Amino acid sequence: GDGEMGGEGDGEIGRIDQPITDDSTPPHPLKRWQDIYASCLGGETQRGDSDYFIRPDGSRQWVKWEIHPWRTSTGEIGGVIMFTEFLEYHCLYQPSLSKGEETCYPLQEAVSLKEAIAQLHEEITERQQAQALQQESEERYRSLIAAMAEGIVLQDANGVIQTCNAAAERILGLSADQIKGRTSVDPRWQAVRENGEPFPGEEHPISVTLRTGKPFTNVVMGIHKPDGTLTWLSVNSQPLLHPTETKPYAAVASFIDITQSKQTDAELRESEERFRATFEQAAVGIKHVSINGQLLRVNQKFCDIVGYTREELLTLTSQDITYPDDVEKDRAYVRSLLAGEIETYSLEKRYLRKDNTLVWVQVTASLVRSPEGDPKYFINVVQDISERQAVRRERKATELALRHSEAQLREKVRREALFNQLSTQIRNSLELHTILETTVQEIRQLLQIDRCQFAWYQPHEVEPYWEVIKEARTAELPNLTGHYPAEAVGLLAEQLLSLEIVRIDDIEAINDPIFQQFVRSLGYQSVLVFPMQTPSGKIGVISCSHSREARPWHDSEVELLQAVMGQLFIAIKQAELYAASCKATEQAQEQAAELTATLYQLQRTQAQLIQTEKMSSLGQLVAGVAHEINNPVNFIYGNLIYAQEYCQDLLSLVQLYRGAYPNPPLIIRERIDAIDLDFMMSDLAKLQNSMKVGAERIREIVRSLRTFSRSDESGHKWVDIHSGIESTLMILQYRIKGKPGVPAISVIKEYGDLPLVECCPGQLNQVFMNLLTNAIDALEEQLDSHQSEVRDNQLEPTIYFSPTITIHTGIVGGDIVEDAGMAGCSEVGNEEDSYIFIRIADNGSGMTQQTQKQLFDPFFTTKPAGRGTGLGLAICYQIVVEKHGGRLLCNSAPGQGTEFVVLVPLKYRGEKGIG
Repeated sequence: GDGEMGGEGDGEIGRIDQPITDDSTPPHPLKRWQDIYASCLGGETQRGDSDYFIRPDGSRQWVKWEIHPWRTSTGEIGGVIMFTEFLEYHCLYQPSLSKGEETCYPLQEAVSLKEAIAQLHEEITERQQAQALQQESEERYRSLIAAMAEGIVLQDANGVIQTCNAAAERILGLSADQIKGRTSVDPRWQAVRENGEPFPGEEHPISVTLRTGKPFTNVVMGIHKPDGTLTWLSVNSQPLLHPTETKPYAAVASFIDITQSKQTDAELRESEERFRATFEQAAVGIKHVSINGQLLRVNQKFCDIVGYTREELLTLTSQDITYPDDVEKDRAYVRSLLAGEIETYSLEKRYLRKDNTLVWVQVTASLVRSPEGDPKYFINVVQDISERQAVRRERKATELALRHSEAQLREKVRREALFNQLSTQIRNSLELHTILETTVQEIRQLLQIDRCQFAWYQPHEVEPYWEVIKEARTAELPNLTGHYPAEAVGLLAEQLLSLEIVRIDDIEAINDPIFQQFVRSLGYQSVLVFPMQTPSGKIGVISCSHSREARPWHDSEVELLQAVMGQLFIAIKQAELYAASCKATEQAQEQAAELTATLYQLQRTQAQLIQTEKMSSLGQLVAGVAHEINNPVNFIYGNLIYAQEYCQDLLSLVQLYRGAYPNPPLIIRERIDAIDLDFMMSDLAKLQNSMKVGAERIREIVRSLRTFSRSDESGHKWVDIHSGIESTLMILQYRIKGKPGVPAISVIKEYGDLPLVECCPGQLNQVFMNLLTNAIDALEEQLDSHQSEVRDNQLEPTIYFSPTITIHTGIVGGDIVEDAGMAGCSEVGNEEDSYIFIRIADNGSGMTQQTQKQLFDPFFTTKPAGRGTGLGLAICYQIVVEKHGGRLLCNSAPGQGTEFVVLVPLKYRGEKGIG
């Protein structure tokens, strides 16, 4: 119309101003408008031509109004919509105007000021009440619209959206500001029909409603949201008309999002199509059966199974095509299914085909119920099992044969297990006697016979015979091991020698009288003999016999024993190989022992040759040096005596001159003072004595070298052992004396009263040299270790290690020498049995028992590479034990030093001794 919509709430849905009529005696405003709203909610449209609103400034605004019921998309009334149109402004009372302004006179009859004031007071009260009602109604309407899940938009007559609710924003994916101002024909909606074609804007429901004034319901269309997703809507449109007009001045559209619903419908259609395809194309028969048994739906496979068409089956019940004998069983399952006792069942039954033939089927049935749990219909899955039944009949026909075969197989398996057990027992040993004894025992136990024997054929040149060497028998039977002449066996012996099996169930059936008499003499009733030839060519037989009664031999037993003979052949072959291997091993061990002894002897000889050559070279060197030194030393020593006498004569002459001429000339006095004549005369004698002592020391060293080398002696001599020890110490003096930072080695000599000893002095000196050198090496190693520990603060610096070598000699009797622990005893027997001992001990680190066991082995050494050859002690052992018939002992323990004891016979015995 030509007025404005909405009063103060222009453009807002839900803003309601309650007009007041100008009737002089109106009913109470609240009651009147409650009646109007109730009528509208009942589906009627209410109108008013002359009512007013009271403005906030107290003046009245006259309006025409119209209230329409508002319907949801389902057609239900969800509220009311009120439209107003402003009328000419009327004043019942106007305050005095300023000078020069017009006065507004009321249209009605003039009233007095008092009446006007009273009426104004009444109007103010009504206005306050109307405003309160208006605010309450507006809030309820706003809450209703905002809470609705349907989207609502209001479009004016030009199709422009004026307002919308929150649901519209959510469904359309736009904010209210983005929605307002758009039209239905806006291309940004990208509206489409259900078939995917574009939805023309002029055909939009609200566009048509604005053109025709007709409402539309449930129009389906799709729109694209700003994110590109397609949303499907169900749209309703409602026109807004003035009371006297047919063209809408606005329209309201409500819509809901049916995207999920359409997807669900599509999925349902797809599911239905899949079900139809599955139902019709299934490889098994499927039927739907009503509660009373009527066939409701069947597929083609079921029709093929029973031979009816689909139309024919839908006129029948399930009982009509079931074989009479199977009907009751089927009904029992159906009753349990209906009672809820079971959820499904499966049974095999027979159907009567249309051609009156029977067909076996397997039916699996379940019950479909309504959401309330009421039975609706049965689903039966039917499978043709006619071929299965035929197979079952064939299977039953073959079961007896299978059982018989199974019995035979079990017997075979049992015998196979026994054979395996027997084979294992036979081949568990490599000893031939054990193998044969095990074989006869196991065969007798396996066949449950009275006797089992093993015999060798001995082809003696004079009289061949069979030798029974192993036998297993029952307790009451006699022992039949021993020799049996070959001629007593008869002609069957040739059969055995030809490796043919002899099988006799009853000896009465034997054709050869000699063999028959032979087995009778042994007490046999039945006999089974298996011959074999070993890899070595020997012929042996296994003889199985029964004495209590005739016993038939079964083919399976013969086969089993043939297999056993094969295992026995392998076992005998292995035993023979084992025996040959043992013999070869024994021979090899003997040869190895001989080679080891030879190698040991060669090593010892090699060591002795090396050491002898070395000592020989050393002796020659020492002897040559001693000889070369000895001549000039003797010359010096011999002339020292004359030089000393000449010096004494000259000194005495000087003394005479000094006595005769106490005041010599000045030149002589100056010379006397220059040479310090008095000191020279007193020191010259000392100088001569010192030169004499040095010459004597050199002569002693030369004698020691000659004594050590013994180059001037050959073979065994009677010598002083102590002189050999002293000469060795003299040669090693350079290692014994102290050095800067290294203390000297103390040598403690505890010499006994030894007579001369008949020995090879050069060789014994070599022994002393090796033993003393080893002792010095051990002490130097201990000194190095001690100093390292002091440097590493593992020992207190005040702890002092004094390296010491103790040499103790003496003589003992031969009976005491037998006890190594009494080697230090001084008892003396007769000269023939007496021994001298030399004990050389050091306080070094000692050695373990394991090391002591290898001390005298050639080339064994505990010294670092390059410092020892491992031949010294081996040579010492040869010299003392083998050359002199003595004994060389070692007493040592870790941390307690080492002592070597040399025992040598007083009288030389060569290589005969206590070794």
